Amino acid sequence: MDILTTYLRYPYEIRCMIYTTNILERFIKEVKRRTKIIEVFPNDNLVEKILYLVSVNMNERYKERKVKNFELAIDELRTIRRARYEGKQENNYNFKGEILSQAIP
Repeated sequence: MDILTTYLRYPYEIRCMIYTTNILERFIKEVKRRTKIIEVFPNDNLVEKILYLVSVNMNERYKERKVKNFELAIDELRTIRRARYEGKQENNYNFKGEILSQAIP
């Protein structure tokens, strides 16, 4: 169960962006659309090329996209990152974004 609620450890303001699968669903739909045209793939390189080109296209499309309320969470994300790389425990949050336990100093 803990792995299913990992996103709850992140700041409340950006959870909806972490939780959503819209971008992933769009990626899969785009790959299906491109591969539908080609009925037979002569080799694996062609499949990899299609995946690569779709990825590049989506990166270009989404690179300017801004996460709503990200500026409210940036300091907290930096603290979480520092704690993770220093081997300290992260903050634990409830569903309302309230801190249940602080990171170990």
